[in-house]
Amino acid sequence: MRDISFDIEPKLNLIVFTAKGDGGTDLYLYDLSTRKVQRLTNSPWLEKNPRFTPNGDAVVFEARREASNPKGSWNLFTITLRDRKVEQLTHGERVADLFVSFLPDKSTILFARTPRLTTYSMGGSVWDWYAARYHTVDTTRQRLQNFPVRWGDWYVFCFSPSGEHALAARPITDTAGGKEPEIWLLQSRPLLQQGQIKGRKIAEGTEAVWLPALNQIAIVAPGGNQYWREVWTVELGSGQKSQRTSFRGRVDCLRADTKNNHVYFLLLENSATMARSLWRLHLPSGRLEKVADADLFSDPLSYSKRERQGK
Repeated sequence: MRDISFDIEPKLNLIVFTAKGDGGTDLYLYDLSTRKVQRLTNSPWLEKNPRFTPNGDAVVFEARREASNPKGSWNLFTITLRDRKVEQLTHGERVADLFVSFLPDKSTILFARTPRLTTYSMGGSVWDWYAARYHTVDTTRQRLQNFPVRWGDWYVFCFSPSGEHALAARPITDTAGGKEPEIWLLQSRPLLQQGQIKGRKIAEGTEAVWLPALNQIAIVAPGGNQYWREVWTVELGSGQKSQRTSFRGRVDCLRADTKNNHVYFLLLENSATMARSLWRLHLPSGRLEKVADADLFSDPLSYSKRERQGK
């Protein structure tokens, strides 16, 4: 599967992830303690990019009702963990909505929306994210508002636990010649109120997460050559950058377990099949371990049965 994504809820010791399902992908829950997998959605929709809400009682995700139609709209939905109640948050037609992060108030979602399709170089149509703009939606009242920063200028990864800062990347230009996006630490108030950019560059890379207890940022950046992607950490006080993995491969989908100071990520195991395994790194000790192999994403229910029988 090419479109794999996941999120971690450390208080519940749960992972939500996308895997093979009726509509191409469904959402599943993986209990890290019991190694049991539960199916969270079972629909003909195509679902992706699940994220736990800040209080951990629901999951936000993107879904396309017309799973096999590449021109079908993507909208945002929530599903509660207790009763599996699904609620639609955005309702745009002929648009694609991409879930980005939660704002500091914990109830407002920052997302990008594009209304434009473009022709893919290999044929067919894809959504044109160069035409996207940021919006916000309140999860309680579902009120949609514009956001005063252009999607093409900055990609916002997350906000600090205090809400005072935001981690964001400034995209590279077509003439940048192999450079990585710049990762910046921005002041939240001018960003949220007027769209003003005040802050400083801290690194270069493609992904970033915040580890507040360690005063560190974990990022994905080249390691060894331009094709490899490894996990690095940056000390916010000193600015010191350290490479933390040496797979000589590609990692992506970086997530933070701020309770236990882990970072979780996917490792590309096979470039032909795009098979990925799930790993975690304990930053204080440097302990690296595989959480689940690629079967978790290709056949999650059989993987769960195998793991519990092997305990």
